Amino acid sequence: MESFLKTIPANLWQNYGLKNQEELDAVNVGSPLAVYHIRDGELVFGNSWRVPIIVDDNYVALFTVVEETEGSYKIVDFGASVLAAEIDQVAKTIDVIGILRVYELREDFLMAINSSGLEEFVSISRQGKPSFSLEKIIGLIEHP
Repeated sequence: MESFLKTIPANLWQNYGLKNQEELDAVNVGSPLAVYHIRDGELVFGNSWRVPIIVDDNYVALFTVVEETEGSYKIVDFGASVLAAEIDQVAKTIDVIGILRVYELREDFLMAINSSGLEEFVSISRQGKPSFSLEKIIGLIEHP
């Protein structure tokens, strides 16, 4: 992935959350975050991951990676600097294990395991970054 980043023309760095050559040279690739959806009231793996691009301990962009065939992966998108910054803000306070994309609500949630060992879903975009159970999110879909 690092070699891919080095092919970005300097005039486009800002589109990917990078300011200069020093930041490009300092890029680290974070741990992949599995992307999930809700289908028929169930949590379903979406066969893709968002991989944070990190500079100075801050998420600056995200790769989207999909599994094409078993064991074969492909980067299909790169950017999302605004989403990366939103995830970074929440990920500094909880141990994120995945992302829940809820198209019906036009909202993303970060998945974590709370102190009771239960999944919780932290809103990326809502004021105060509240957390929800999966059942509560399903209820929001059914009764907006």
